[in-house]
Amino acid sequence: MVESEAGKKLDVLTDNIVHIAIFIGLMTGCYRASHSSAYFYLLAILLAGFAVSAITVNRAFESDWRASAEVDRRGERATGRDFAYLVLVLALLNWLPVFAWGAAFGSWIFAFSLWWLTNHRRTHGAVRV
Repeated sequence: MVESEAGKKLDVLTDNIVHIAIFIGLMTGCYRASHSSAYFYLLAILLAGFAVSAITVNRAFESDWRASAEVDRRGERATGRDFAYLVLVLALLNWLPVFAWGAAFGSWIFAFSLWWLTNHRRTHGAVRV
């Protein structure tokens, strides 16, 4: 139960690779079920949003905004694997396309929200979370 900084970064990296693989599989499955090319565009939107989110998260962690341990815990909960339970329920209800659309545009909402929060922090001082 010993952690290193390199191990922590490797854990985050591998988690994100798994998330990308899950989303690629989800979009591919939605395409195969519907034969709608919209899912290829959604995948591109999602991957671009994921990249912008990664840049934004990195920017937030480089700023003083990360100083609070509470912010770190909330961020970890918000970006965890709990969405897998939601995917399971939506698959049982045959609503995976709803999740696909939400994930594609939600990645951008997350990125812009975090960008705004870090800018707000820089211009207005400490942000209470």
